[in-house]
Amino acid sequence: MRLLLLYPTLLLLLGTGIAGRLLPANAQPDSASLNFTPLRISSDDTFVLVQGCVSLPGDQGISCSNPPQVDWQHHLDYLRDALHLADQQFAPWLAQHVRFVRARTAEPGPLRETLAASSANKGSIILLGHSAGGAAIVNYLLTLRAGSNRLPPIKGAFMLDTPAARENLAQSSVGWWAAFDAQDQLRGLGDWAAQHGIRLLMVSYADDWAVNPLKPIVGVPHHLVPSNPAFRVGPWALGLKHNYFILDRNGARAVLSELFAGP
Repeated sequence: MRLLLLYPTLLLLLGTGIAGRLLPANAQPDSASLNFTPLRISSDDTFVLVQGCVSLPGDQGISCSNPPQVDWQHHLDYLRDALHLADQQFAPWLAQHVRFVRARTAEPGPLRETLAASSANKGSIILLGHSAGGAAIVNYLLTLRAGSNRLPPIKGAFMLDTPAARENLAQSSVGWWAAFDAQDQLRGLGDWAAQHGIRLLMVSYADDWAVNPLKPIVGVPHHLVPSNPAFRVGPWALGLKHNYFILDRNGARAVLSELFAGP
């Protein structure tokens, strides 16, 4: 039983550790076609990138051994281009407007602390999470919904390949390991977000059946990106497929171009 529980976790660990060297650079994705009006972003906004770094006990965080700027490089490149920032402008903008969070579980504390410590910019906040990082964003929104405090100026929350389903044994194991809150708590979250001006969307890659939802999630807007025939990494390379939206340039841009529109 322990092996069954650890197997999908090992897939996640393999993803960020070796996927960067194994993903095919020429994989051309089908259009993500999210049926989603892109969120207008500006250089005044603050982007909080929450990366899932689920680790086995005692591994000292080896699941995220690269600096966060390395793992999020394709997303940062996209933001630079979408916001029309010159190379000499980008470094100071990055330091002021991008925050990185490593989510070892789906507990929202690190995200909450990062937002509290961030200096206020005049724009809005956009949350973007991958894997357990997306689950941490969901749990953070659940705490906001349950509280009575004034909401931060969040205008978008997007979760990529997030363990929010229990459709098979692998998903149940990953969800248990990431300590994601019960799925029935998600009911009404999308409506609550819309009422508070927060664009909310969960995006899943069809081939990542071991982690992310393949069916609609009750209460949360969800889109399933179809399998990309050009992205050939083998039927059992699940750790690589799980990182398609973050470590593959084409996979990242296919989704981000549907989520965000520049000024």
